[in-house]
Amino acid sequence: MEEEKYLTNPSIMRLARKAGVKNFSAGSYPIVNKMIEEELSKVIQNIKIVNSEKATRTIMISDVYQAFNIMGENMTFSEKLNKQTTKKLK
Repeated sequence: MEEEKYLTNPSIMRLARKAGVKNFSAGSYPIVNKMIEEELSKVIQNIKIVNSEKATRTIMISDVYQAFNIMGENMTFSEKLNKQTTKKLK
């Protein structure tokens, strides 16, 4: 049985290229997909906690930002720069 893929191999390659990676070995794709699964599970777990505290059923962008804040990432959106910024909290 084949493992479930969260991102296709070309999608992973596009992300890697944006990060400055030139080549990616074929054996790396399953590892990256596993890491994505684990990290995404952590984020979703925290989003669910934030959302349950608000007693709503709709996940809002503020819930996502709060979830990342819980995880130690300070994420904000800059209207002036028109982009998302992040920094690791200590």
